Amino acid sequence: MACDLAWAAYSLGKIAEAERTMARYRAGSDPQKSAEARRFLALTNLEQTGRDLAASQAEVEKVLQTDPDYVPALMIRAALEKQRGESKKRHHHL
Repeated sequence: MACDLAWAAYSLGKIAEAERTMARYRAGSDPQKSAEARRFLALTNLEQTGRDLAASQAEVEKVLQTDPDYVPALMIRAALEKQRGESKKRHHHL
């Protein structure tokens, strides 16, 4: 996985550090790392600001179809469910 240092920081809750690390890869020469960094930064920015979460739902679901364990997308989905009062319903059935 590209950008392992950023993912390690993110998993420890060091969001700003993860974003700084990913920002270095965003404009890099490796297209795969650059694409991963852009996706990560876009989703973590949405997660942190809480703006336009509903507008991002289609993109979040698209990401989760290809990578069901992509944590930034899961965080946005959880925030959307919380806004709608759906989180308790979903977890009740699990």
